[in-house]
Amino acid sequence: MNSIRTALLAAALLTLTACSGQEGGTALPTDPQEPSTATSESATPPENGGSPTAGLDPCSLLSAGDLSQFGTFAEGEPKELGGARGCDFDKELKSASDDSVGVSVAVRDEQGVAEVSDLGSGVQAGNVPSGRKAASTSGNGTCLIALEVTETSRVDVGAVTNTDEQACEIADAVAEIVEPKLPKG
Repeated sequence: MNSIRTALLAAALLTLTACSGQEGGTALPTDPQEPSTATSESATPPENGGSPTAGLDPCSLLSAGDLSQFGTFAEGEPKELGGARGCDFDKELKSASDDSVGVSVAVRDEQGVAEVSDLGSGVQAGNVPSGRKAASTSGNGTCLIALEVTETSRVDVGAVTNTDEQACEIADAVAEIVEPKLPKG
């Protein structure tokens, strides 16, 4: 299976490090105990010349059911995360031995993929199989895949688990679900 992360790494054009006055990085779950029932439809790009992500609801891009291959997840909870509109999904733990997993989708109206902050493994830039520009990074059990909408806007998908490898497996699967739902820049 051609995965988004594999395509990114294979097409790695350069390593980027973000230097920006804006806060970058991943939008990650912050409170796994808060319930949510928020869902909505994807917005269409605005006609007034604004960013095509301006009306995009991150909770409309993913559902708890989309994550069933990784366990049972609560519905997404909207969050404001470091300058981004985010939606967090947390795995429901059945026992104390269950691995904690958090997944997030974040819309960044004013940050492009060139502004992705390095989580420790460097930032790999390339294109996903559909041709959309993207960047990925991982570190400390976190993986982020940033999908370009325009040069100055993106949608981040992230996962937090015990290992970078497991987090990137989940982030890759989530990116494959989210990417086709994004506006064309």
